[in-house]
Amino acid sequence: MPSSTDDAILFLNGMLSNVCIFLALIREYESASGQRVNASKTSFLSPKKTSRSKAQRLSNLTSFCQAFLPMVYLGIPLTKGKITSPLLQPIMHKITSKIDGWKAKLLNPTAKQVLIKHVLSSMPIHLLIPINIPKLVCKSLEKAFANFSGAVLRRETMDIRSNGPKSARLSMREV
Repeated sequence: MPSSTDDAILFLNGMLSNVCIFLALIREYESASGQRVNASKTSFLSPKKTSRSKAQRLSNLTSFCQAFLPMVYLGIPLTKGKITSPLLQPIMHKITSKIDGWKAKLLNPTAKQVLIKHVLSSMPIHLLIPINIPKLVCKSLEKAFANFSGAVLRRETMDIRSNGPKSARLSMREV
C-alpha cells in the first residue's frame, strides 16, 4: 500500500514546458519512492491576472485544483499582505478550546501557571513564529490565559514571537 508524501510548497512559473518537467519529476519521485502525490489534496495558486482558460488548462494537465488566497497551509494562514485577526481565528479557537477543557477550579495556581506556560504557550509558537501577529490577537490570548489562571496582565513573560520593534509579546503577571 503506497504511503503519502510530506507536505511541500513548490514554486514555478506556469509555462507549459516547466509544468511538464515538474510533472515528470513527480512521476519519477513516485516511481523511485513508492509514494504517491494525492492530486485531490494538491492545488496550485496563480496570479490574479491569470485567465480562467489558462488556469483550467493547468488544472486539466496536472489534475490539481486551483486554490486562492487567503488559505491555510499546515495551520498557518497564507495571504498576500498583512495577516489580520480573522485569519488567526482557528488558532485562537484551538487555544481557547484547550482552556475550556481544563477544570480551573480543580487546579492550584502553580498547576495553572505550568499549564499556561508549557502547554498553551507552546501550542501556537510554531504556527505564529513566521508571521507578524496582530496586537489584538496577542491581547486576546493574554486575556484568555489570565482568565484561566486568575492572573493580572503584565508585559514581560512568554514571548510568542519577536519580529522587530513592533512585535507584540504575550505575557502575564503571576498572582
